[in-house]
Amino acid sequence: MNRVEKRINELKKKKEKGLGFFLMGNWPDKDTFIEILRFIDSKNLADFLQIGVPFSDPVADGPIIRKASAQALYKGATLEKILKNLLSVREEISIPLILKTYANPLYVSGIGEMLSLAKESGISAIIIPDMPLEEISLVEEQARKNKIGVLLFAGPTTSEKRLVKISSKTSFFLSYTASHETSSLEFEKVLALSEKPVYSDFGKLSPEQAGAIAHSLDGIIMGWALTEIIDDSEKNFFKEIEKFAISIRKEIKEI
Repeated sequence: MNRVEKRINELKKKKEKGLGFFLMGNWPDKDTFIEILRFIDSKNLADFLQIGVPFSDPVADGPIIRKASAQALYKGATLEKILKNLLSVREEISIPLILKTYANPLYVSGIGEMLSLAKESGISAIIIPDMPLEEISLVEEQARKNKIGVLLFAGPTTSEKRLVKISSKTSFFLSYTASHETSSLEFEKVLALSEKPVYSDFGKLSPEQAGAIAHSLDGIIMGWALTEIIDDSEKNFFKEIEKFAISIRKEIKEI
């Protein structure tokens, strides 16, 4: 049982809501990225982290992530360099890590080679935003070989039939991309249809919004909340990250 699977099962057993955040790999630079990772891990500010791989055409991301991606690429960040940076702290980091990458960097670097390195680097699962269900088998074999879960997306436009199929194929949990207009009734329907726990994937939520959404689902993932905090260089972003994460934790644990 890998770290993500273990954490999701622990949360389910305790009937607690899960919390995940996204960090762009090797951004704002490779050393600060590791400092942020260590900080979040040492303070227990999240149940898992998504580690993003910068890409030149991030079609599934908003402006804040695109900016961070462009800056990381400019400084030379690549999938391989990010994984090797994580490998350097593999033994001291306990928080479960999910690799979030577009298909192109994975193909260019070699699926088998990169997933083998990902395993060594402490990656427990991978999510590929631009790879549909029909193509995921291209990654699944190597992922299984390296004991890495493959996480899949669904969203408001996903049909019920397809959602059931996606939930049967995804590892550990279903990532549901939603908006502020998504109703609690829709969340409850998704939860009823899914074979796996359901985590809502948002960019950023206030503590009150997080609490309301977590009430209907198994947990939440915030895509650009920490990126926005880190990007505001006028503030002590370590302090701000802790303050924000604790406020979200408090709200979802009171459900």
